[in-house]
Amino acid sequence: MAKGGEISEETIRKFLWAEGDLGYKLDPLQKSISVQVRRNFDLAKRIAILSSRQIGKSFWVMVFCLEYLLRSPRSIVRVIAPTREKCEEIVEDNLNVILLDAPPGFVRQAKGKNRWNLYNGSSLRLGALERQYVDKNRGGNAAIIVYEECGFVSGDDFDYGVNSVIGPQLIRSKGHEIFVSSPSEQPDHPLHTIIAPLCESKGTLFNYMVFESPSMDDTAIVEAAGRTGTHFDIPFVVEVRRRMLEADKMIGAEVVILAAQRNITLTDDFKREFLAMIIRPVTLMVIPVFHESQTIVDYVVPAACKWQIIIDWGGVRDKTVALLMSYEYNSDCDLVYDEMKWDENTGTDVIMKDLKESDWLDRIRWEDDPVWADVPGQLQIDLQRDHDFVVHLPPKQNWLGSVNTMASRFATRNIKIMKRCKFLIASVRAGMLNKNRTDFERTKALGHMDALAALMYGIRVLNRESPYLDG
Repeated sequence: MAKGGEISEETIRKFLWAEGDLGYKLDPLQKSISVQVRRNFDLAKRIAILSSRQIGKSFWVMVFCLEYLLRSPRSIVRVIAPTREKCEEIVEDNLNVILLDAPPGFVRQAKGKNRWNLYNGSSLRLGALERQYVDKNRGGNAAIIVYEECGFVSGDDFDYGVNSVIGPQLIRSKGHEIFVSSPSEQPDHPLHTIIAPLCESKGTLFNYMVFESPSMDDTAIVEAAGRTGTHFDIPFVVEVRRRMLEADKMIGAEVVILAAQRNITLTDDFKREFLAMIIRPVTLMVIPVFHESQTIVDYVVPAACKWQIIIDWGGVRDKTVALLMSYEYNSDCDLVYDEMKWDENTGTDVIMKDLKESDWLDRIRWEDDPVWADVPGQLQIDLQRDHDFVVHLPPKQNWLGSVNTMASRFATRNIKIMKRCKFLIASVRAGMLNKNRTDFERTKALGHMDALAALMYGIRVLNRESPYLDG
């Protein structure tokens, strides 16, 4: 006890360590990452953090892991980096700082360099993701697995390590996987094509740019940009940082737009390393031009509009996606109001039950041909006979022309999508064509781009007549 009955700093630190509360070690950005992750921890088993370099993400990882282990006796947390040496470097460099004020005996390194044991029986275990090391991570039931800089192993090694070796440890523990990395240089890396879209569809994908880092001053950001071949001045940094403080913080795509307005060219290296943007070949993107801040908006529904349901029915192999859409006559804008998604092999009875339990059918007027679905002819008959659900088949000629029309509607800002349509939004951001541009690319997270297929049909069949002529 300090003089005058005040509690000493040492006593407070011991108390915080005992409680597993190490937030006092984090800067404001790192604290906000913890808030985001904990707020969404129970929503999904996978969380992805695509982060700029130089914001202290590895330090945050170690604090987050220690807090969990201190609060959860006899638990295992694994930190997996590309190589064993890299993992040891990340963990030791950060733990050596974090543990400076730890009570004696709280955390001790085991004889080998791949484990740290806590006084309560929990342990932090280190591992590597590259194929030559990954099999040493087998066994045990981890509560949390953190993949550090996982974008910097090959896609094949990532897929094998995550899905065949390490991930299965979570089956019995029902634990969590946290992917923390700057984006990969490999455009079709599974971190981009599987993990990020899957997390985004569940609201557990978070992006952090260098402009948010309190540890990087304006001059340091200018210098870091210059090392990637990007050149801007301090007033540009100040302006971006000012906009980052607004209610809807600026995103990477908007930084690119602001830079273009000021005749600043941002290199791909800068966008990937410091804006945490996934750089894809534009020629293979389904939606190459996407004005996110003007497209993903919780818009006001027009006073007069005609609702339609558009369904891409997947069946055995693909997902089924339904969109509730309308058209804003005065602004020539296609509106997506809501979405439903079902995984492969979902039965017709289940899909129909979900549709009928929603309020969608109360919005539509059957006499206006409001439901369009890409279904086999026999299923069209079965839906009407067994479920009293009349659907019309959308025209499917000139597939590439329909894709280009959809892309054009995005480029000209003639589409608005409610923010709750997470699966469609993830598909818009990440959807790719195959290398021959003859079909949509198929991925585990987004299926056969089924949400984009539904939207493509919707753009074709929406009723664009004036809703004000109905009397």
